[in-house]
Amino acid sequence: MFAEWKGWDHGHRPLASGTNLTAQLHGLCRRGRWNSGNFSDARSGRMLATLQRRLLLILTVGLFLTLSVVAYTCRAALGYDRLNDQVQRNHEVKEELSAVLRLVVDAETGQRGYLITDDPVYLEPYQEAISQIDARLAKLDGLTKTSVPQQQRMYELRRIEKEDLAVLQQTIQLDKEGRDLEAGQLVLSGVGRQRMDEFRHVVADMEKEEDRLLAVQATLANRGQWATVLACLAIAVLSIVVYGLVVRVMRVAARSKEQARTEVEKRLLAEERLRAESEAARERERAEAKFRGLLEAAPDAMVVVNPAGKIVLANAQVEKLFGYQREELLGKEIEMLVPERFRRMHPGHRTGFFDEPRARSMGAGLELFGLHRNGQEFPVEISLSPLQTDEGTLVTSAIRDITERKRAEESLRLLSAQLLHLQDQERRRIARELHDSAGQILTALGLNLSLVQSENGNTAPRAAKAIEESVSLVQELSRELRTISHLLHPPLLDEVGLASALRSYLDGFTERSKIKVDLELPEDLGRLPQDLETAIFRIVQECLTNIHRHSQSPLARIRISRSDSEVSLEVEDRGKGITPQKREAMDSGGTAGVGIRGMRERLRQLGGSLEINSNDTGTVVVARLPVASTSLITA
Repeated sequence: MFAEWKGWDHGHRPLASGTNLTAQLHGLCRRGRWNSGNFSDARSGRMLATLQRRLLLILTVGLFLTLSVVAYTCRAALGYDRLNDQVQRNHEVKEELSAVLRLVVDAETGQRGYLITDDPVYLEPYQEAISQIDARLAKLDGLTKTSVPQQQRMYELRRIEKEDLAVLQQTIQLDKEGRDLEAGQLVLSGVGRQRMDEFRHVVADMEKEEDRLLAVQATLANRGQWATVLACLAIAVLSIVVYGLVVRVMRVAARSKEQARTEVEKRLLAEERLRAESEAARERERAEAKFRGLLEAAPDAMVVVNPAGKIVLANAQVEKLFGYQREELLGKEIEMLVPERFRRMHPGHRTGFFDEPRARSMGAGLELFGLHRNGQEFPVEISLSPLQTDEGTLVTSAIRDITERKRAEESLRLLSAQLLHLQDQERRRIARELHDSAGQILTALGLNLSLVQSENGNTAPRAAKAIEESVSLVQELSRELRTISHLLHPPLLDEVGLASALRSYLDGFTERSKIKVDLELPEDLGRLPQDLETAIFRIVQECLTNIHRHSQSPLARIRISRSDSEVSLEVEDRGKGITPQKREAMDSGGTAGVGIRGMRERLRQLGGSLEINSNDTGTVVVARLPVASTSLITA
């Protein structure tokens, strides 16, 4: 079909401009000896001039509209950077608020522990919290200095914090002076709890303000994404419209040329042989022009490569996508558009495709990248199609920039990570509520009962026994609340690390479920980043819950290992395994249960993987998480 490819063999541009098209048509007339008189020449000249004007008008309008849409898209992209800075600041504010609230809670916990036990060791977390609160508040003040409402709340937060710490210090001082009754009355007065509630209220208001700002920024980002999508759609529609107009003009021109050819044939019957040769040449050129027109109107970057890996044709989208002029690409190896790190393997892949040419996507399941002239890499999607010509097989590559798609996927991953983070925060909040509100009441009740119990000589035997039983019930209730709070979010996980938190949790799990659990930990496990420790702990919780509910296994084994680049978790049981129906659903991507989906999502956010192997003799769950050696914290 494309026997000569004259435009390439003689170094011309791949796609003829309006001027070249005029020259080719005039040359065809000369080669075909269509000497039909001045009238026919004038008519052909007018037809060609009209064709040129229409094509120039269509291409000019299309270029103007395309540049306008691209400029709008670039402006929207610049706005994303400012939104990212604001989002980062909002998250830092929320983290500092949580840290300040945790320090105040630690101070109150140390105070209550000292009041109950009179053991000075409980004052250590109180003193440590007191020493850090001012620094945290100063940092928080700096982060919120641009927000007038938040600065007002910061003023209120500092006032309440000073009053609350003053009450704590007064209670401790009274207890040190032996005035236990006055200390208990001060606790029962509710002043500390009232200050704590006010403190939490102000913190909650500040978090709500930050959440509101995050919601506004998310709305702006969503609008920007939709604007980008609409801009891409506009470019696609514009390309289709321009292509349709060009094809229509070409068809009108073709009909006009056909009429002229018919007139010439009637006048020049004696030159039948030359006319037939000219007609064949014109058909070939028309086919080439049609192919080139289709290639040029394509919305994707189109590159045609020969078996030697040389570029023989490129459309205008290639210039926009890679930054080269087409003259710079013709005759060069296709590897110049491939990043340096992939160039060594690319010739082998190219040779393999020419050995078995077929239409398919390139690098299925892999991430592909293109290399711009300025050295910048960008993600692409490539479709390959073989093209049979008289000169052999050529390969047409349709290349599409998928940077925006990658950004959208990244936004979804960030949203999923935020949801998991919010879930963990809610667990922490509920645990704090149980620990603070109910724990404070039980502490006061325990103090009262202790005071009453100390008056043994003035209490009837039945009343003394009831008081003793009440003290036991208060202690048992305190243990139950502490157990529930630790199951929601164990404080050891943040304070001491994964190893201690797992051992504490497994002791309670074994006591409740009667399932023996063997834990294997390396001696040099140390501390891991907080998000990794939280993910591993939650996965262990979910696996043991499934074993207790479904597997009927009398024992379980947990093994954690670590290398310089990876942490591996393995949970194994000897139960009845997962049913074939559920395994089939899991393998096919169907419904796999909320717990399994949650584990997969946690691991995916951290770049890890989850593998589940099960049969009728048991189930093994293996989770792997990457971790840089420089990020490990030695215990």
